Amino acid sequence: VIRLSLILSVCLCPLLQGAVPAACSASTALVRRLEQLGSTLNQEHNRLEVVCAAVQPSIRSMMDLIEQQIKDIQQQIQSHIHQHPELKQRADLLDSIPGVGPDTRAQILAFSE
Repeated sequence: VIRLSLILSVCLCPLLQGAVPAACSASTALVRRLEQLGSTLNQEHNRLEVVCAAVQPSIRSMMDLIEQQIKDIQQQIQSHIHQHPELKQRADLLDSIPGVGPDTRAQILAFSE
């Protein structure tokens, strides 16, 4: 518990101090876009279950495109973190917490700056 508190304080400290690194807006935008794409993929999946067979190929095609976009955005997020030392340092700390995966880490980093 103490280790988790220490890690989170290091990650959240810039937010509490009012410091906003230049990387913040890009991190936030990428994470928000990832959330939007996930929501859109879910909507398409739900549509696929109720539409007539004539439009299913179109929906599947759109789902494939969205899945590729999700992979691309996830890669951009990882690249962005590695290009900014302050984000990389916080990411490394977050990685040491059991149960914190890449998506959670990206959200904490994006919205704690």
